[in-house]
Amino acid sequence: MLSGVLLWLSFPPVGWGVLAWFALVPLATQIRTSWRSRPIYRPALVGGLVFGMFSVHWIRYADPDGLTGYYGWWALASYMAVYFPGFLFAARVAVLRFRVPAILAVPIV
Repeated sequence: MLSGVLLWLSFPPVGWGVLAWFALVPLATQIRTSWRSRPIYRPALVGGLVFGMFSVHWIRYADPDGLTGYYGWWALASYMAVYFPGFLFAARVAVLRFRVPAILAVPIV
């Protein structure tokens, strides 16, 4: 979840752009963890959902009288949340199965 919050802080309205260089480090540390693979994807999904909910909250203003804006907000945030565990899965496959060094696998993935 820390990656999601740090990544959100790097975008406007907060706009601390320097944090974008370090935001994915907590997520990337999970690549070589000794945990079984399934439990590490849930926090990654939650972190992605936190980032998505904060980043695209403006969509709910598209339909102020109805719920359509809220449905779109949840749908897009949920779609964006899948990228975090997807990145983690692809990076783990590259590092653990194909023996690509993590320093190369993270930016390529």
